[in-house]
Amino acid sequence: MKISGRRQDSAVSEIIGTILLISIVVIAGSIIAVAVLSQPQPQKIPSLSAIISNQSQIVYIKHDGGDALALGTYKILVNGQDATSSFNPPSTWSIGVTLNNAANNGTTMPSSVAIVYTGSGSSGVVLTSAYFGTAFPTAGPTSTGTATTTTTPTPTVTTTTATTTTATPAPTVTGISPASGPLAGGQTITITGTNFVTGATSVTFGSTVATGVSVSSSGSLTATTPAGSAGTVNVVVTTTGGSATVTNAYTYTSALAFFSISPAAGPLSGGQTVTITGANFVTGATSVTIGGTAATRVSVSSSTTLTATTPAHAAGTVNVAVTTSGGSVTGTNAYTYTAAPTFSSISPMAGPLSGGQTVTITGTNFVTGATSVTIGSTAATSVSVSSSTTLTATTPAHAAGTVNVAVTTSGGSATGTNAYTYTAAVTFFGISPASGPLAGGQTVTITGANFVTGATSVTLGGTAATSVSVSSSGSLTAITPAGSVGAVNVVVITTGGSATGINAYTYTAAPTFSSISPASGPLAGGQTVTITGANFVAGATSVTLGGTAATSVSVSSSTTLTATTPAGSAGAVNVVVTTAGGSTTTGTGAYSYVAAPTITTISPAAGAAGGGTSVTITGTGFTGVTAVTFGSLAAQKYTVNSATSISATSPNYNSAGTVDLTITTFSGTSSTSSADQFTFGNPTVTGISPSAGPVAGGTSVTITGTGFTGVTKVMFGSSITASSYTVNSATSITATSPAGSAGTVDIKITNAAGQSQASSADQFTYAPVPVITSSSPSSGTNKGGTSVTIQGSGFTGATAVSFGGTAAASFTVNSDTQITATSPSHAAGGPIDITVTTPGGTSATSNNDHFTWQTS
Repeated sequence: MKISGRRQDSAVSEIIGTILLISIVVIAGSIIAVAVLSQPQPQKIPSLSAIISNQSQIVYIKHDGGDALALGTYKILVNGQDATSSFNPPSTWSIGVTLNNAANNGTTMPSSVAIVYTGSGSSGVVLTSAYFGTAFPTAGPTSTGTATTTTTPTPTVTTTTATTTTATPAPTVTGISPASGPLAGGQTITITGTNFVTGATSVTFGSTVATGVSVSSSGSLTATTPAGSAGTVNVVVTTTGGSATVTNAYTYTSALAFFSISPAAGPLSGGQTVTITGANFVTGATSVTIGGTAATRVSVSSSTTLTATTPAHAAGTVNVAVTTSGGSVTGTNAYTYTAAPTFSSISPMAGPLSGGQTVTITGTNFVTGATSVTIGSTAATSVSVSSSTTLTATTPAHAAGTVNVAVTTSGGSATGTNAYTYTAAVTFFGISPASGPLAGGQTVTITGANFVTGATSVTLGGTAATSVSVSSSGSLTAITPAGSVGAVNVVVITTGGSATGINAYTYTAAPTFSSISPASGPLAGGQTVTITGANFVAGATSVTLGGTAATSVSVSSSTTLTATTPAGSAGAVNVVVTTAGGSTTTGTGAYSYVAAPTITTISPAAGAAGGGTSVTITGTGFTGVTAVTFGSLAAQKYTVNSATSISATSPNYNSAGTVDLTITTFSGTSSTSSADQFTFGNPTVTGISPSAGPVAGGTSVTITGTGFTGVTKVMFGSSITASSYTVNSATSITATSPAGSAGTVDIKITNAAGQSQASSADQFTYAPVPVITSSSPSSGTNKGGTSVTIQGSGFTGATAVSFGGTAAASFTVNSDTQITATSPSHAAGGPIDITVTTPGGTSATSNNDHFTWQTS
């Protein structure tokens, strides 16, 4: 059921009566409800349009239009009882939201539902109601304002009664400014009056709605004019309490018009450039007077904008007149001449460099909302004019020194020369380094503020530092005096006072060096060493080896530290431990850098898998050898012949394979490379590609397998050596086939351990050049598709059949002596030669291979 309860309120002096309109709407499911619409008495009552329906005992109420209702301003009565909470209403019931009592309904079929307004000033107004049943009430007005009922063949229905509340007063309009504007609209105007309602006030100019309506208070609003036609129109302000019409209150003009002047105030001496807006200004034929005196430098930018320079005038508000050949227009009291301010004093007269100090300035002609202050050419903040003679402001930051104070208003500026002084006290920020030797003599840098060249001294622990030099107001250097172990205060003194860094500097004893362990290591560094001594300082100790800084220095105690050696060159180097208290240098040779071994060659580079091969190893750094390994297995034995030569016996490897041979000394283990590879067992061939080639040789064959280190020979068959070969790696060789006879041979690889065993994986076929002895038929259609039988020899492994250079559409190698091929399409003509290509080459042409294409 749709229940419409939308109300229209009007301010009348007495209650004329309540008109009840009863409408009947049938809802789905044959549910019949009766809606009561009432025209309320003059009061501010919300409007509501609702759809009320029920399914069994559940009631559904949809807000279908009107005002949003706040929780607590209405009740939902079911069968005359307050059932609001059972509908779980939201804080605001808005259009489109449906309430229901599905979760809290009872077991009784509803016979009536009413929504009653209980807001401020109301004793209960029925916004809408519905009756469910078979009765159709008939209503008519009565003297009491209730609906009567009549009897029909069905039961009667009870009607509802609306009560009254205090009406919202209608608005009034007392002023509109400006009262004229351009036809295009877009002008912001201010309307004053009474009873304006925030969020519920509209304005029309003529019959067109204004935009941007904003109610500042119940007595003031602003709006943006719509476009209009030339002429005067009514202005209507409408609220929920009614409307107020001001007849002919606003004029759309295409004639000369004055809208505004900016700035709207200026100095008595004139000379200020102002911008005037209006309508129908004429370039070259427009003049301006301000307070009756002609402005100068009038410049018309457009028909709506001009600029001019104000003349001098006495203090006060004056008219602004714009005159063209078509007439003149006046902006009444549109511009104010303001007397220039004067400056008397500022208090306090000094403050911090950081600013932020509130000062009071006295003088005359200060203007509220139009006064600014600069201190030392920087704008002060939070300027507040207490009266025409007093203001307060917050100082900006500034460098030390005396500065001017300027007060500026629309009437001009006044300056207090050297009226305020920025004063900085000396401060202490830090000292670096923050510790040093007992003997003093260390140059330190002190940072802070307001140091004074030639007038600054420094003490450490009460003793004067020497050679104090002020680099800037924020930095100085000094040389520490001698002191005792411990932390001391640092005091900086200038003519402006002193600043103290509490326990800012520490006197420390010089360290001593006792030992380093281990005392030798690799050239690459990265070795952790332990250094013992005395007076090591946690967080303030460094170590160098051979002049290069160690890393990861960690002081365990005042007598022990660890560090990681840097990279170095072979030989003994000095070890230096440095703390804030000084440094000490060890004797030469405290630590030795020893190079790791390197292997340049091994011979032989292969041997039996069972081991026992005597191998000569050459390289460098073989002093102090601790291990010789073949892969992961130690040599059966080894002898260090010199720093560049070792003799070792290979271990039992138990299987074929290639490994790296390594040498280990106290300086490390040799890096692996192709130069140190040793192969156990005979080489093996696991594959070759390609596996066939012409008897003339010259085929590049890639051989894969194992044990190719130290290869001495590559054979094609048992007696033909490869034309050339290259050992790519321990698993790959590239060889060029020599000339051979037609047939299949084994490719064999030989190294120091022996020769590879023959297998199907190493077989290479020398293929003869194919020969064609006949082809049949010898002609066919130029459309192709002719099946041609080719006879000859050497057809095994054929890779191509060609008809005069055009590939056969398809072919099948039936045997080494026969191929069946399908001719391709071709232009009529011939004869041409058929050729067959195999790994052994391409057949030579002859009369036996002719084929002719005939026109189909």
